[in-house]
Amino acid sequence: MDSQFQAQQKMKEALRDSDSAKYRDVQAYEMTGSGRTGYVFCGKVNAKNGFGGYSGAMRFVAGPGLATIETDEGGQEAMAFEIIWKAACAKWVKDVSAYWQ
Repeated sequence: MDSQFQAQQKMKEALRDSDSAKYRDVQAYEMTGSGRTGYVFCGKVNAKNGFGGYSGAMRFVAGPGLATIETDEGGQEAMAFEIIWKAACAKWVKDVSAYWQ
């Protein structure tokens, strides 16, 4: 799945320590619009933060041109994540957790 590889690359860019990332509950969701069909991936990721400790499992949304991770700081960033999560993670296609590392 080409869109899965691209989404994984975007997550590597978004994480401070991508080698430490532990993914779970990753699902593929079909995105349609503008005459194109593709996939976005939603799940949870736990990775090391800037202090070297694990931050705890946070929800993420990743696709070929996007990677965003839930924040626990609240505010507009948290509200924006919720909007993206609800829009992107609604049409479940299949569980792809086994293919995320």
